[in-house]
Amino acid sequence: MVNKLSKENLKKYRDKIDVIDSKLLKLMQTRATLAVAIGKVKSKTSPNTSFYKPDREASILRNILNKSSRTHSSRK
Repeated sequence: MVNKLSKENLKKYRDKIDVIDSKLLKLMQTRATLAVAIGKVKSKTSPNTSFYKPDREASILRNILNKSSRTHSSRK
């Protein structure tokens, strides 16, 4: 009986993770669409400038990592 309950709990958790994964995918697709739109605007306003900014990308990744670290440390 305990084994069955554990398997049912795992399924519920996995189902919740699947829902979150679907939401993450939609958010990433929306983000990519916005990034493409920004690239189009930049290419029109500054056609001779590279719209890829490694510093900006690094800053975004640092911010995400910092937010993730704070979230994980508050759960301990």
